[in-house]
Amino acid sequence: MLFDEVTLRKLEQLALVADKVRAGVMKGDRRSSKRGTSIEFADYRNYVKGDDLRRLDWNVYARLERPFIKLLEEEEDLSVHILVDGSLSMNWPLNDSTNKFDYAVRLAGALGHVALAAGDQLTISLLRSDENRQWGPYRGQQNSLRLFNFLEKSAEAVGITELILSLSEYAVRGRRPGLLFIVTDLMSPAG
Repeated sequence: MLFDEVTLRKLEQLALVADKVRAGVMKGDRRSSKRGTSIEFADYRNYVKGDDLRRLDWNVYARLERPFIKLLEEEEDLSVHILVDGSLSMNWPLNDSTNKFDYAVRLAGALGHVALAAGDQLTISLLRSDENRQWGPYRGQQNSLRLFNFLEKSAEAVGITELILSLSEYAVRGRRPGLLFIVTDLMSPAG
């Protein structure tokens, strides 16, 4: 197992923060740039003929004698992508507790668990020369054990990874925009 129970509980208290809000697909815990139907107040705007009268703020209307529509915040999920370099250069130093690849796998597991605990959509890709292994997209904390099993089974750094080519291929696949983490040592034979 990658983490003990105490570490998992501490990870669940953390949250990933995106600089810019991206459009999500499902209801989630993150504020959106769109206005919607949550209970969180966002702003007022002037009433326009045809607006739903249920959204009219009658208290403001009574005070100002002008109709205003109450805008509420939409809450959406976040798409989290974690790319781990699985090249042989990550397998250094050999037989050591501070191995780069082992550290990268643990970091990916921790970030993934934080994302799943928050209800975000998570995709993890292991970039290798022979094949790019992918886990996800999944959401929900119940998938954490499956994530850890995937990372433990994939825990072998082999071959050479052309990072530019691998990133280009990942971008072309048309993933949902979101928060992207790349865990690599940036070592490539091409420079």
